[in-house]
Amino acid sequence: MTWTKLGTEFSDQCADAGLSDVAYRTHVETLQHIYSVDRTDVADLTILKGQVRRVATSDQYEQAVKELVAAEFWADRGDCWEIVHHAAVVRASLIAQRKLRERNAKAQQAWRGRHKPEPTADVSDDVSAYVSDGADRQTDKQLRDGTHDNESKCKVCNCAVPAGASYCDDCWGQRDQYQSNVDPWAAT
Repeated sequence: MTWTKLGTEFSDQCADAGLSDVAYRTHVETLQHIYSVDRTDVADLTILKGQVRRVATSDQYEQAVKELVAAEFWADRGDCWEIVHHAAVVRASLIAQRKLRERNAKAQQAWRGRHKPEPTADVSDDVSAYVSDGADRQTDKQLRDGTHDNESKCKVCNCAVPAGASYCDDCWGQRDQYQSNVDPWAAT
């Protein structure tokens, strides 16, 4: 995951250059696009001319591009536009983010190497043995009392009922027929 880094001076520089709202928005949206694309060359701050329409959400993106070129925020490089304004900050940020991702990948690989479980007969090589202690595996687990973990027992006949229910449908429907010294319905 990447994040767009704009220095505190970014908006002031855009305002000082007299950029319109459309030009400002197109500039920021293009920078966000550059951050979101994983490029082999992080120094490459270009976008294809035909791609600007996909990135810019304004209908007036063509006017915005002309304004950005006139303000020397963007440069025409033939078939693409190069972001010139704030380029050093963007490049430094992209490089830092790439280094962080690489460091995290190495750390994760090292952790897995240190915590690699010994192969056992009950787990094949294609099944991960990494399971959290509290993980719900979404299996149909049957509890010791014969119910499932989403069931409980009827207070009258001790049959399985849905979790949260106290009585099964049969016992609930026949509750008026119980005439004993101990009324199971009195506790409800």
